[in-house]
Amino acid sequence: IDRTARQQIETLAAGPGLKGRCIRGLYSGGTLSYESLFILRYLGHQVGFDAEAIPAGGDSVIDMGGDRYTVGRPHPMIDFRARCESLIQAAGDSEVGVVLLDVILGYGSHPDPASELVPALLEAQTVASDGGGRRLDCVVAMCGSPSDPQGLQQQQKAMTDTGAVVARSHAMAARIASA
Repeated sequence: IDRTARQQIETLAAGPGLKGRCIRGLYSGGTLSYESLFILRYLGHQVGFDAEAIPAGGDSVIDMGGDRYTVGRPHPMIDFRARCESLIQAAGDSEVGVVLLDVILGYGSHPDPASELVPALLEAQTVASDGGGRRLDCVVAMCGSPSDPQGLQQQQKAMTDTGAVVARSHAMAARIASA
């Protein structure tokens, strides 16, 4: 993690208003959603899986690539609408303090994830702030390489410019969200 990311992480972890608030993981597929579920549980979180199993006041991980979210619409690696809507909805939940997302780059993925996610991140922060002056932090697990057609550095910069912490390791992103 570079120096700027380390400072963002320290600010996020030390910031006021997150104690007692929960993590909401909004994933485009099952692999990383299950990985975060196991990591967060290992770190002592009581985590519900999927929208129906969210414990009251607890952390949750949702696989938005599951059948119930993809029937009649493109997969969330291509179409970010459902995740953007869920992100803004999570921002309106006073119990949510951190949103954990994955962004998958490469062929077969959205050609410019930041073009969809950045406006939703900014709107989510506004919703949280307007709903009692709360802070909503976002941690993004960015999976890709410099040779991906979306432009890894441009995608990462666009996300960090919103205040999101971008981790190049999904396990690190889950640990940052836990902090």
